[in-house]
Amino acid sequence: MTHQDIGVKEVILGALLHDIGKFGQRAGAPRSEEMTSTYCPTHFKSKRPTHLHVLYTDAFIEHDLVLPAELEGSRAVLAKISATHHLPEDTLASQAISVADCLSSGSDRLSAEESTENFKKARLVPIFQEIALGGKHVSKAPLPLVYDLTQISENPYPMEKTLCQGSYENLYEAFLNEASKIAGDLPFSHYLGTVASILEDYTWCIPSSSYKTIPDVSLFDHLWTTAAIAQSLYGYHEEEGGLPAMGDRQQKFIAFSGDISGIQAYIFNVEKSYSKGVAKLFRARSFFLQMLTRSVIIAILDRLSLYPVARIMDAGGKFMLLLPNTSRVRKILDEIDAEVQGWFLEKFKGELALITSSDLLTQQDLSLSMFSGVYGRLMDNLDQEKQKKFTRAFGDPSFSPVFKLDYNEYQGGNCAVCTKNAASTEKTQAFAEKHGLPDEVPICRQCYEQIEIIGTRLANDEYSFVGFSKGEGAGGKAVALYGGISMKFYKRPEVPDPDCIEIINFRDYGHYYHYPAAGYTPNIHTEDLEAWRLEPGLTDRLEKDSGEFREGAPKTFSMIAQKSQRYLENEKFVGKDFLAAFKADVDNLGLIFSIGFEGEDEETPSCFSISRLASLSRMFNHFFAHVLVDIIKRKYRDIYLIYAGGDDLFLLGPWTKVLEFAEELPLEFNRYVAGNPEIHFSAGIALAKHRYPIRSFVGLAEANLEASKAFNHREKNAFTAFNITAPWTAYSRLLEEGKALDGLIREKDDKRKISTGFVNRLLRYARMRKAFLTGKKQLRNGLYLSLMRYDIERNLSGNENKERFITLAGDGSLMEAYEFPASYALYRNRK
Repeated sequence: MTHQDIGVKEVILGALLHDIGKFGQRAGAPRSEEMTSTYCPTHFKSKRPTHLHVLYTDAFIEHDLVLPAELEGSRAVLAKISATHHLPEDTLASQAISVADCLSSGSDRLSAEESTENFKKARLVPIFQEIALGGKHVSKAPLPLVYDLTQISENPYPMEKTLCQGSYENLYEAFLNEASKIAGDLPFSHYLGTVASILEDYTWCIPSSSYKTIPDVSLFDHLWTTAAIAQSLYGYHEEEGGLPAMGDRQQKFIAFSGDISGIQAYIFNVEKSYSKGVAKLFRARSFFLQMLTRSVIIAILDRLSLYPVARIMDAGGKFMLLLPNTSRVRKILDEIDAEVQGWFLEKFKGELALITSSDLLTQQDLSLSMFSGVYGRLMDNLDQEKQKKFTRAFGDPSFSPVFKLDYNEYQGGNCAVCTKNAASTEKTQAFAEKHGLPDEVPICRQCYEQIEIIGTRLANDEYSFVGFSKGEGAGGKAVALYGGISMKFYKRPEVPDPDCIEIINFRDYGHYYHYPAAGYTPNIHTEDLEAWRLEPGLTDRLEKDSGEFREGAPKTFSMIAQKSQRYLENEKFVGKDFLAAFKADVDNLGLIFSIGFEGEDEETPSCFSISRLASLSRMFNHFFAHVLVDIIKRKYRDIYLIYAGGDDLFLLGPWTKVLEFAEELPLEFNRYVAGNPEIHFSAGIALAKHRYPIRSFVGLAEANLEASKAFNHREKNAFTAFNITAPWTAYSRLLEEGKALDGLIREKDDKRKISTGFVNRLLRYARMRKAFLTGKKQLRNGLYLSLMRYDIERNLSGNENKERFITLAGDGSLMEAYEFPASYALYRNRK
């Protein structure tokens, strides 16, 4: 193969692997010694070869990399364009990778990384330590935390370096073993996804550079963004001519961003949220929207003949692509923007909208001093476009403000679940038969597919893959998405359908593109069935609400709510069987991305780069899409995680378990972000009966979240529950106090026992105090303290806990939030 025959596939793969030698070098792997003079620059003083890692890159590609059959004849050329990125040849492929390598890091590479003695012992510093919203950067502390050398699926938490146990040798051996399993008969797109997935799992913890720089960007993020930039440079120069070079001033790139608006309303705007079979719908809708976003990306890249390395960011319904700025690309993007607005308007009746924005970038815009401003401009443009939804569609002369509906489709009525679409006779009958409904519940095709195809397969751990195809997909059971693309679930598609454009693995790493789709649906377990039999009639009541009352079936909201009760011997289940909604998102996220990496003075430039953007976005998403799910599966399996990803989450669960979860989550998140006090989240917690309309329930949680966000202005970092807003630092004390009150109510010893009536009065005193201090200074409210002291003296005389409550009366900080523990104890003991 000549250099003229090299195509975009070789360039992308070469860029994705160009620095893989840094992994092999630190592990002491074999290297291509004979290629030293060809690949390695020489030091201008010592004349010794530098950048020796390229010799390990060459050795890996030549001897260890499994290539797809279509590229097997390109092995030598692929190794050469990868390994010559520090001594590039005068060809488009070689120059594209070399320039992309520099731009990915945000500046020219510092030379002689290998000259330092400790580079083999280098560990990745958490990028979270680099974030400072004004003040000293955390990473400059004497003992910054680092990541251990292990797979991200094993341990994504930072730790002190002295506690690290992993080694480059062991990690590289495991990496080679996993890479050897790649199937050589995969089409290039699926092959590329598998390589990227393995790289992420094994190189996420390896610093891309550690010489005279803070090693906070992972090798994976550097490789991925290098491939993205190289693809765009190759596409630009292939059409415009010339070769890439540092210092060029042309606008060679298009940063194209998208954000789905209306996600929450779409997920929760459901009429019969507690009906049979609908328990799976909410997670299914969340997953559907994630796949819908992915289908938009796939459709765009397919039209542009580009590969998914163009994705710089993709989480929480928001994405950013890096594309070549050519006339063909601009024309297609303009067409897609008009198409996507019209499609969303027609498909979702305006409930969902895809907001898009683009900006032209030069190579200088990717530099450390410029990229922070570029990103801020992109996000500002996106926010402005949100104020102009469907502008292109409304400007079309053929647009009508009245939706054109085929009213014949509505002969069977509206869908009883979403109330918007026409019911399908076929799906209505199938739904009634499956769930044993005495009367047919009208349901549309879309809701049926989301419940029975998406919801059912998400609850089945055997399904880990989603394939995206043009048309209906092979074998049926496909769900239509954007751009004539459909999705289909697979258990393990070793040989993908020939019409499959892309396959994602939404559970694990190693096979195809890894794309975590967070969610968890609690299922019925044997111990649940046994517990429910303790109370006569409870099983019959719960079974009546469910179409699948068996082990392994998804729990209904009534089953989940019941798990907040406790069974006391010779009694019924005690306590309010409420659900709790928990809604949270990261505080000041826009500031974190826009100014979190700014320098400390005018002489120090911003350290924000395209690689850091990709890394920070990926690591935030990993917490919500992986770590959070793992915590719930291990400790809170009755919690229904409806969506999580990007920077936010929403879940439902037994109110007692949600409150315990809320105590643990901030601690886990703080440990994950390396204890950086600048990074935290706020949450809103709301309680309601399981039959309370879900959209209203979400509204309560949202209102509480807004109250938390308004707490203490910029600091936030708060929760709202039981009509109390307070910082997270107060949460454990309040929950502990509530549990203590509960224990005193259940106490058998009369000398220690307190009554629910007394706790009710404590609740009243707390509310009186709050009203008095917040401006409602009626004389009656000002008497709260004297009334409380009188109550304690009169009703707790001789009680061992009398002094405890006298102390409480004088503890203003605890009384200020005492609605929380008092409500907790009362709800735990309601019959």
